[in-house]
Amino acid sequence: MSSTIAAGGAAKAMRVSQGALATMGSVAAIASSGAPARDRIQHVVQTLHRVIPYVAAHVAWIDRGCVTAIHANGYSEEIVNRFSSRDWVREAHVAMTHSRNAVGTTLRQQDLPEQSNVTVLDYLRPAGFKEGITLLMKETDGSLCGVLNLSCCDPGEATEEAREVVNQAGPTLTNLVREVHLADRNESVYVIGTDGRLTLQQGGSKTDDSHHESLVRDQLDRLGTLQPSVTTIPSDGADSGAYEMQVVALTSFDGVAVRGVVVIRDAGETLLSPREIEVIRLVAAGLTNAQISEELGIARRTVASHVEHILTRMGVGTRTAAAVLAAQSGLLVEVGRHRRTLSVT
Repeated sequence: MSSTIAAGGAAKAMRVSQGALATMGSVAAIASSGAPARDRIQHVVQTLHRVIPYVAAHVAWIDRGCVTAIHANGYSEEIVNRFSSRDWVREAHVAMTHSRNAVGTTLRQQDLPEQSNVTVLDYLRPAGFKEGITLLMKETDGSLCGVLNLSCCDPGEATEEAREVVNQAGPTLTNLVREVHLADRNESVYVIGTDGRLTLQQGGSKTDDSHHESLVRDQLDRLGTLQPSVTTIPSDGADSGAYEMQVVALTSFDGVAVRGVVVIRDAGETLLSPREIEVIRLVAAGLTNAQISEELGIARRTVASHVEHILTRMGVGTRTAAAVLAAQSGLLVEVGRHRRTLSVT
């Protein structure tokens, strides 16, 4: 016996078995349980094994190109590290964008362009993984926030039905990955209840709670919407530096229905790593990659990688824009003999 469901979020439909429908129902039940988000993710992944008998699984959250594993089983450390690289995310995203065979936000290993996909040729196939399904989790603005990888040894196990079930589980996994991401970060997290009430859920302290809350309320009033966004809030004199406020689209948090979640962090301290801060200061001083390499005693290739990561983390496309944002965030301090005055308008 089978039933028909809307496939891939499109107008077309496909027939799926009762077993597949039961799996979808189990995923929905897991999502609404009161268990911690990380446990629910693991349970959802285990449940998907009913429709795709994978031998390895990997789930991670993505924040501005940086990938952090939440759950990994069956893959070697080398493959997990590859899945945690921006190169793999870029390969999958390009394949998703150009593949005619993608269903919703899922695609199979065979959909990836072999000639340009290093992950498949150099990592997965040599390890015996002949096929698999990748789910890219996206924010409403199209940016990536998470990824699921399931790999099989038998090419016939990643069926169209299995891919559709994984695709249907996408929104559930996306919400759970967002929850884990928020819980893993040492920042102030405010939950906007269904009644519109703003509540500090984690992080913060009694000394900064009231000030942070006023900043959040003021910025939400200015935005006038709960659409996902990242806003830099300049210092108002009450603090030593700027803040970064992120609005996250969530329908539940810790098992409770919400309208959304707001994260507030110190932009100057959390936006970049200590080494990246060193690099952006020298970039702002006008140094080339070669000069930065000499100054810091690191390879030019490493400098280029740092610069690429800085642009991704800051959400800008040029070195000049990154320098301006760094100045606004209070990151530019004296850099010895290379110090210059950066005019920000």
